Amino acid sequence: MLCLIILTKTQFLVNRAKLAQGKVADSNGGYLKPASLMYALKWDCELESAAYIHATACSLQMSAPSTRPGIGENIFTASNRDLNHITMAELATQIWWTVPTKFNLNNTRYMEMDADLFPAWSQAVWSETSRVGCYSYACPNGRFLVCRYAEGGNIIGKSIYRIGVLCSTCTHFCVDDSSSVYYGLCVTSD
Repeated sequence: MLCLIILTKTQFLVNRAKLAQGKVADSNGGYLKPASLMYALKWDCELESAAYIHATACSLQMSAPSTRPGIGENIFTASNRDLNHITMAELATQIWWTVPTKFNLNNTRYMEMDADLFPAWSQAVWSETSRVGCYSYACPNGRFLVCRYAEGGNIIGKSIYRIGVLCSTCTHFCVDDSSSVYYGLCVTSD
């Protein structure tokens, strides 16, 4: 299987950087607070391979968390099975990123009620997640996108992201070039 790397410089990563910078519009006409720690996501071929296995099963549902300990997951389906991987990732990103304008997200702690409201968005922006792998597959009933994340997020009682001065709690390196699409994101050493 090829390692596709479908999220490079897409709106998915740009949105994470905008969130880190405090430039994502909220539901009150303002902006979400900036993040002191928000990792740039690195593509992980093993996560992509696991996403491939689940996508090709065509369940069109989330996998059981017990089958992927410590790994987060998002899914997205489209009725047009002829869409390509990039288009599926872009459509999913557009849908997932409507959440900040629909819900009051002043509390960044992930609560039990959030699991029903916006699990895809919160997993996509979980600040301590540093790796992602996605795969989309043409199933009989439509196209099915699965994204897997490490470290997994959506942990009840934990922060979706840390609010604070941009990059102030990065443990390794911060992209401080304001002309970069990754500006404000932390980078791991591996």
